[in-house]
Amino acid sequence: MYENILTAILQRWAATPALNDLLPVGNVYVFEASVPTVPHAVVTECSIRPVEYHHDGSAIRKHVVRIEVVDNDQSSAMAITQQVRAAFERASFDISADARVLDTRRTNDTGRDLSFVAGGGEWSLVVDFDCIVLVGSPCEATA
Repeated sequence: MYENILTAILQRWAATPALNDLLPVGNVYVFEASVPTVPHAVVTECSIRPVEYHHDGSAIRKHVVRIEVVDNDQSSAMAITQQVRAAFERASFDISADARVLDTRRTNDTGRDLSFVAGGGEWSLVVDFDCIVLVGSPCEATA
């Protein structure tokens, strides 16, 4: 059975030097509502929707993934978010031996000043991706 897409995203993050240098994967969290460290990113899987099923038992699914970057410095948050776009926009990568992200497309890209909410002067930049995933079929490993 295929593994979690969020784990694969964290692995891709760690393997992308330009992104990992700006925000180490140790400061990237999955499904965390309250994170003590700044800067940080939170990766969330918002939804999964079946797209089509194939006669061989494989299927195509659309996973909506949100990456939220929080930083005290707006320019730093923007730089991290730019590297998130570069690492994941139109990307394909393996999730496991029987699941592969075929394509990612950015669907939302917003920023907001959280200083009025948290009182800490933090910036939150959000990027949403539609990830088209093939599951249930042996995937060839790619670099």
